[in-house]
Amino acid sequence: KVPLTEFESAALLRTIGLADGEGRIRASMRGKYDQVNEFLKVVKETLRSSTSTLDFDSFRVVDCGCGKAYLTISLWFYLSEVLKIRNVQVIGIDRRNDVIEAAKKMAASLDLADKVLFFEADLKEFQISDLRSQTANVDSAARPESAPYQDGNPDSEQYKDKGLMRIDRGTVDELADICQSAADIVAALDRVDAGLNPL
Repeated sequence: KVPLTEFESAALLRTIGLADGEGRIRASMRGKYDQVNEFLKVVKETLRSSTSTLDFDSFRVVDCGCGKAYLTISLWFYLSEVLKIRNVQVIGIDRRNDVIEAAKKMAASLDLADKVLFFEADLKEFQISDLRSQTANVDSAARPESAPYQDGNPDSEQYKDKGLMRIDRGTVDELADICQSAADIVAALDRVDAGLNPL
């Protein structure tokens, strides 16, 4: 059983383009589907090995260089629906305006516009303080008037991050395996096409 079959993922898969209108995984997207599943497995194992409980009050992930957001949006569903982590917020950052705008539309169509956020920025110039101010504006807009920030300040102790876990190729060895798997899939497809002449 792969991660994307552990919850009702039909709407997600159609929206991000991995599945067709009938819910079948597109042949051209099989490699990406497998990559998303492998990524979610790594996330699950990393979280379980790093903490004795997943009982967080809130959980925020920042995806730097989110691209077309296959992983970004799938991650929100997996953390929320399968791992049952409360108050998950996933933030995607990319410098390409077209992918950010497309990602925002996908999040909105899944009713996640306030839970999966996207920002256009160059990571070389992006500061974490920029992220705090931008997400505070979104949080304030989504928060009912009856539950304002303490003292009107999103940086108050009540809302401070409890910790930040870095997940990248340098801290999680399995991520290199995912990259290698992708290369193996491409190589296998190249071998299939070898010797065929286009008509």
